[in-house]
Amino acid sequence: MKRCFIFILLLLLTQASANADEQDLNRKYVYVPQTELKLVKTFQDWEVYHQVSNSTTRCYAFASPYRTKAFEGVREAPYLIISFKGKKQYSLSLNPGFLIDKNNEIILKTNNRSYLLNSALPNYAWTYSSTQDKTIIEDMIKDGRSLSVRSYNVSDDTALDFYSLKGMAEALKYMEENCLIFYN
Repeated sequence: MKRCFIFILLLLLTQASANADEQDLNRKYVYVPQTELKLVKTFQDWEVYHQVSNSTTRCYAFASPYRTKAFEGVREAPYLIISFKGKKQYSLSLNPGFLIDKNNEIILKTNNRSYLLNSALPNYAWTYSSTQDKTIIEDMIKDGRSLSVRSYNVSDDTALDFYSLKGMAEALKYMEENCLIFYN
């Protein structure tokens, strides 16, 4: 399936950290979907979208990072996505906003646990299995605060993105209650 997302990158503020070897860049990335995605509802830091194509409707929950550390390059808006696959079935993936270096692992951390993500495609990473999806999402709900993703671009630059989990559980509940009709 052709990826049909358009991104707008907004760089609002760059601020050096006190730590000279690691720079904290306060950048605001805004995910702007193509018209085929319809924003349905916002739950704090998460948004639920419907995608209608070829008489098929899908539901997704999106989040953008609230903070990025260490990355100084230019990139598209990174985002984390949870795709609704059916009752209590989800798929977690992310787009770091740049071409991924396959020689470095992408690491997602939440609830004091680390998970490796599959980065076989140039600009997307995702979980290795539905079991890993379930485990990570359960940990995200238990944590309830934030998660981090460490990724590397093809120039070997590191990005450490922080995502808020505020509203994620409500977004999942909304998809369970309102999106199941599209999968029957």
